[in-house]
Amino acid sequence: MKVLKIVVIAIAIILGLFILVGLFLPSSMSIEKSIVIDTPPNVPYSQVTNLRNMPKWDPWSNIDSTMETTYDGPIAGLGAKRSWKSTSDQVGTGSMTITKDDPFTFVEAELDFGDQGLANSYYKFEEIEPGKTKVTWGFNSDIEIPIFGGYLAMMMGPMVEKEYVKGLESLKKLSESIENKLDVSDKKFSIEEVESSNVICISTKTVPTDNNLSEKMAKAYGQLVTNIQVNGMEMSGPPITITTKWEENEYEFDNCIPIENLKGDLSAGVFKTETYSGTAIKVEHVGSYANMNNSYDVILAYISQLGLEIVGNPWEVYISDPSNTPEDKLLTNIYFPVK
Repeated sequence: MKVLKIVVIAIAIILGLFILVGLFLPSSMSIEKSIVIDTPPNVPYSQVTNLRNMPKWDPWSNIDSTMETTYDGPIAGLGAKRSWKSTSDQVGTGSMTITKDDPFTFVEAELDFGDQGLANSYYKFEEIEPGKTKVTWGFNSDIEIPIFGGYLAMMMGPMVEKEYVKGLESLKKLSESIENKLDVSDKKFSIEEVESSNVICISTKTVPTDNNLSEKMAKAYGQLVTNIQVNGMEMSGPPITITTKWEENEYEFDNCIPIENLKGDLSAGVFKTETYSGTAIKVEHVGSYANMNNSYDVILAYISQLGLEIVGNPWEVYISDPSNTPEDKLLTNIYFPVK
């Protein structure tokens, strides 16, 4: 009996210490790991902000090959959501929604693990020198289990840290393997859902090196404006140029003007159509029309980095009026339809 009494007292003391220590242990878990990637910031950023790219580098995505994954909201950026359902205890069921997105510098997301609670994940992109980016992956979670929460945080922390290191190494490998690593961070991009509009247009065929291109476009827009005035129509937006063919020796495009409604008879060569409706990526070009090739190089590089597919003809929207805007201040929005 004396031995049993000693054992009971010892167990009580151990249990008491366990409870006492548990009361003072932090029940939150915070993790932060970093790696240096040999690319500009926009390259690893594009792999994170487009959640459809996560299976290419995220360590948990490769644990269960039968995991069900769905995507909602925008293709990338604020509001993009990824949901998963797995039979693996390591993966489980949950969702990830981007709640903050500062292009090329910071992404934050809310993780919802259902009955297991919520957590916060974030990514920082810091260019430490040209062509080199320090990427930091962080995680914060409150484990709201009295007494045991602190112990659980202590056990889970090292396991999550190990996976974060693996994930960052995979992100580095993926980012450095991307063929077009052009630095696009000095440009302003957005991914938008655009609506179609009624336009009247004139088609032109020429060559990319045509020195009289500006005059031909001006003549086409003049003819379109005449049609609008003669028929009593109203413009509903700025002029547009839709590229329909771009090859080494061929350049075909439609000069268009959005209209409220079609009235009267259009003159020869003028036709009515509707513009693209759907998802498009936009880059803002500021400056001379003659320098837009650089903006095209940049947007094509970024589309490639994001892993998107071009699904139609690009177009330019001329926001500024060149008759009263300095050439270096001209604003043109360039769009590419993507999925």
